[in-house]
Amino acid sequence: MSYFQTTNDLINAFGDIDSCSFYGQVALTDTPIGFSVKKRYPQDIRYKPAVRQDNKEPDNIAAIWVVYLAPKSSSENPALAPLRVRIALMSQYRATKWDYNFSDIKGGCPSKESLEASLATPQPIDLTFDGEYFFDHSRKAFIDARGTSYTGAQLLQSVFEEHCYTVHWLKGLKLRSKLTLKDKAIGVLSLLIQLTASFLKSVFGRTIESSEMLAGLYMPYKREAFKKLNQDSIDLLGYKASKHVIVLFCSLVVLLAIAKYNAIFTNGYVDWLLSNQAILAVHGIFALWFLDAAIPWGLFLLINMMLRLKNIIFMNLSSK
Repeated sequence: MSYFQTTNDLINAFGDIDSCSFYGQVALTDTPIGFSVKKRYPQDIRYKPAVRQDNKEPDNIAAIWVVYLAPKSSSENPALAPLRVRIALMSQYRATKWDYNFSDIKGGCPSKESLEASLATPQPIDLTFDGEYFFDHSRKAFIDARGTSYTGAQLLQSVFEEHCYTVHWLKGLKLRSKLTLKDKAIGVLSLLIQLTASFLKSVFGRTIESSEMLAGLYMPYKREAFKKLNQDSIDLLGYKASKHVIVLFCSLVVLLAIAKYNAIFTNGYVDWLLSNQAILAVHGIFALWFLDAAIPWGLFLLINMMLRLKNIIFMNLSSK
C-alpha cells in the first residue's frame, strides 16, 4: 500500500479547491503531512465579521487545518488513512500581531466599532473532526465514517458548513446544548475534586503533589503523588498516625463515650468491647488504620475516578 509521503501529496489529492472559494493553502510545520486553508464567511448567516479599516475587507475568516495520519499496520483496514480536521474563527490581523491596535489603519486593523459590532453577533464555534474523515487509498477518494465519498473540495465545504451551522438558531441548537452540558458537568466535577482534595488535607493530613502538567486537569494522579503533610506523627495504641487523624479519632471516641454515658444508645457488641481491653485495643488500632489509611486512599481513588470521568466527558461531548 502506497501512502502519502509529503504534504504536496495530500494537497494534490484535494485537487481544485479554489473553485469553492478556499484560498491561502499553507503547509503545516508542526506535523509531517498537513496544510491549512482559509475561507470567508457568507453574508447570509447571523455572524458578522469585523471589517478592516484600510480596504473594508473582512478581518475574520474561517481557518481550516487538515492533518494526514498514516494508518498503523495493525489497523483493521490499512487502506484508510485517518484525517484530523479542525476549523476555527480567526482574525487575520491578530494572526500576525499581539493584539488589536486600532490606530494601525494601514496594517489592516479593524475599527473598534466594527469589532464590537462583530462580537455582538453569535460567534461560530471551533470544531474538531477526529476519526470522522479518511483518505481511502484503495479507492483514491476521501470518505467519512459512514463510507460516503467526497472530493477534497466537498470535504472542506462540509466542514465549513458545519462550522457555519453553529450560529444558526436551530441547526446549532444541538451542538450548543451539548457544549453547555459539557461545561456544566466538568465544572461540577472540578468543584467536587477541589472539595475532596481540601477535605483530605484538612481532615486526614494528606496532600496531592504532582510534577506532571496534565495531572489533576483531565489525567489522574499517579500513586506517588499522594503524600502525607510534613507534620509530626503521634503514636497512639502502638500505631503512628498524623495529627489530623489522631484528633479525628479522639473526637469520635469522646462522642461515643458521651453517647454511651448518657445512654443515648445501647449495644451489646459495644458493651462486650468495653469489658475486654485486649479486643478493644485491637479495634482501636483497626479504627486508626481505617481513618489514617483506608479512607484517605479511598478518597484519592475517588478523585482519580472523577478525573477520568472529566476526561471521558471532555472527549465524548467535544465540539464535534
